[in-house]
Amino acid sequence: RRRHQQDRVLRDRSSRVNHAAARPLWQQVAEDLRAEIQAGRLTAGARLPSENELAQLCGVSRITIRHSIRALSEEGLVEAVHGCGTFVTDTK
Repeated sequence: RRRHQQDRVLRDRSSRVNHAAARPLWQQVAEDLRAEIQAGRLTAGARLPSENELAQLCGVSRITIRHSIRALSEEGLVEAVHGCGTFVTDTK
């Protein structure tokens, strides 16, 4: 049930990324995911879609997604577990 709820939150996000903006795409994607986490729509323990799935949802490259996830990881908002996926951390 939780996974289904998370899937609804992360539907097509390509309209949230402005390819013509001066701000780098990875920052826009990270900002969007950060907002979802901080608003509680992505809860602690939630698994993010794969890099390929996120790239498709956001309309950006997988490298852009990797950069975004790395930034969120450095902020302590997500944790990437090799072979398992990327999970939202408990930020409280």
